Amino acid sequence: MSAYERFNKVRKIVSHLGCHDGIASTMMAHKGLTLAHSEPEVLWLSPGSDALKNLEVEPGMLFVDLSPPEARFKEFLEGGTMVFDHHPTAEKVVRAFEEAGQGKFENGPEHCGATLAFEHIYKPMCEENQYPNTHLTAAKAFADLAAIRDNFVTDHEDWSKAMVQSEVLTFFPWKHWDYHAPYLTEDEKYLGKVLLERNQGRIEWIAKNAMHTEFDGLHVAVFQANGRMTSDTFEHLRKTEGVQIGFGFNFIKHEDGHMMLVFAVRSTDDFDAGSFCKKWGGGGHYKAAGFNIKMNYNESPYKTVTRLLNHDW
Repeated sequence: MSAYERFNKVRKIVSHLGCHDGIASTMMAHKGLTLAHSEPEVLWLSPGSDALKNLEVEPGMLFVDLSPPEARFKEFLEGGTMVFDHHPTAEKVVRAFEEAGQGKFENGPEHCGATLAFEHIYKPMCEENQYPNTHLTAAKAFADLAAIRDNFVTDHEDWSKAMVQSEVLTFFPWKHWDYHAPYLTEDEKYLGKVLLERNQGRIEWIAKNAMHTEFDGLHVAVFQANGRMTSDTFEHLRKTEGVQIGFGFNFIKHEDGHMMLVFAVRSTDDFDAGSFCKKWGGGGHYKAAGFNIKMNYNESPYKTVTRLLNHDW
C-alpha cells in the first residue's frame, strides 16, 4: 500500500493539547496529509482528560503524540484508527496498533511525536511526491529539536535551539501553524529568542516562591506553573538548589463544576515520574509526566503532593 492510499482517508488528527511536541507533530502530520489530498480537522485533548476518555470512535482518525484511552483502545483499533506515540506509559496500547499495521511506537531521547510523524507520515508523502531533499532536511532538523526539548536533553549542543523552537511553537494559536511548513522561519526563530529571554524572569520568580519537602531522601519542590514553565523552573531549581523532583500545578474547572488540580511532574534519574503519574490517571515519560486530580478544598496543593507521594503507589 502506498503512503497516499494509507493516509488519504484520514479525516481527524487527535493530538496533545498545550504541548510543543503535540504542535510540532501535528504540523508534520497535517502537512503530510495534505500531500495525500486529505484535509483533516484537528482535535486537541489532554492526556487522562474526560474528553479523551469519552471520545467517540470515528472513521479516519489519526493520533499523534497521544493515544486512545487504555480502557477502550480496542474500539479504536477495530475502527481503523492510526496511532503514532512515544510515551512509555502508552506503550502497551500503541504496540497493539503497531502489530495491526496501524501505528508506531518508538521511545528514547531521540524520539518524540514529531520524529514519528516525520518518519512515518511526512517523509513517505514527500518521497512519493518527489519533494526536494531540502524540505526533508529542514523538517528532520525541526523534529529532532522537538525531541531534544521533549526529552529534556539539556546537555545537547542544540538545547538552546530546542528551547527557542518550543517557545515560539506554544506562543501562536494553531491557526498560525495550520498549513505551515514543518520548520520555522528566521523571524519566528528571533521571536522565540525574545520569548525565552522574557520568561527567564518568570522562572526565577516561580522558583523563589516554591515550597520544598523531601520524599525517600529526594529533594522535592512544589510551585504554581503550567507544564511548559514547570520544565524550565525545575531545571533552574535542579541547577541552583539540587531539586530532584518538581511538581508544577495549575487549576482547571471540570465540566461537573469541581476544580481540578493539574500537575506537571519533572524529575532526575532518581524518580520515575511516568509511573507515579500513571497511578493517578495520567502518564508520560520517566522524567516528565503529568496528571489531573480532583481538588481537595481542605488542603493546599503542597499538602496534596506530600499525601500522594506517601501513598502506596
